[in-house]
Amino acid sequence: MPTPDLQARDLPFDPLRTELYSPDELLSGSDGTLESTRDYAIYQHFSTFGRRNPSRNEAYVERLHDWSIDEALRRFLAESSPVGGSRETTLVAVMGGHGKSRSSSEYRCVAQLSHELAHCGITVASGGGPGIMEATNLGASLASYPLEAVDEALALLSVENDYRKPEYLRAARQVLERFPIRTPSLAVPTWFYGHEPTNLFGTAIAKYFSNGLREDTLLAIAKGGVVFAPGKAGTWQEIFMDLAQNFYKTFDVVSPMVFLGRDHYESETGILPVIRKLVSLSPNADELASMLHVTDDALEAVAFLRECARSKPTP
Repeated sequence: MPTPDLQARDLPFDPLRTELYSPDELLSGSDGTLESTRDYAIYQHFSTFGRRNPSRNEAYVERLHDWSIDEALRRFLAESSPVGGSRETTLVAVMGGHGKSRSSSEYRCVAQLSHELAHCGITVASGGGPGIMEATNLGASLASYPLEAVDEALALLSVENDYRKPEYLRAARQVLERFPIRTPSLAVPTWFYGHEPTNLFGTAIAKYFSNGLREDTLLAIAKGGVVFAPGKAGTWQEIFMDLAQNFYKTFDVVSPMVFLGRDHYESETGILPVIRKLVSLSPNADELASMLHVTDDALEAVAFLRECARSKPTP
């Protein structure tokens, strides 16, 4: 079978890129609106040619692109961590609702948690979009500043919560201008949800066409643990995906699962009782049970994750 012609049509993306994206690259061409960015141009291309029933050539270039992102992500994770070893051994992912507003208590809590994790030298990752994902990368980006910087940033951001309005991106840029020293963090978004902007606070962006690959990858690389802030069906799906990886020790480790919101996970959704029942059936039940933690306190969550990291056997 002949190799598809990569030059058959002009593409708004490079199928054989060698590094992760930066916010500036994805937002190039912007006049202040999401629709004017390169990021949105790629989303439009994907929606037209690749989201459903792609041609052989389109499927080839999209999968080649996602493979290239895989390779660039491996290199990013292999880089040294400030707390020893590589980023791969310390990375903590934070999941939660994409619709949480910048003025919500959940957004602030996650921003503070991520600030403290990154301040301790832990690499923090999110799904790269708005809501809890933006809060994650925001907090991590401010780790070289005092914790009070989070509230100052929130005051600038909370003027607009609707990502469809130009003021949304403008407010994020004001935060970057006010706090120019950015601590590295990872964002792993997808053009499957390309109508939502990639947040500006992740310094390294592993953006995929395949949402399934993106979700599995983000959970797999979070060997330092996953924090689940309140969310809905997408977050619940990620909880059970992460549990399955831990249940069977798919990637040779059992990583911490922290539930940030006691009422939300204990009573409102009833998820934690189900999780605990499933954990009891795991071949790694005792180890996995010790890696579960529920709290309403960001600093308590950080302390638990740090203690889990210290208790891991040295390779």
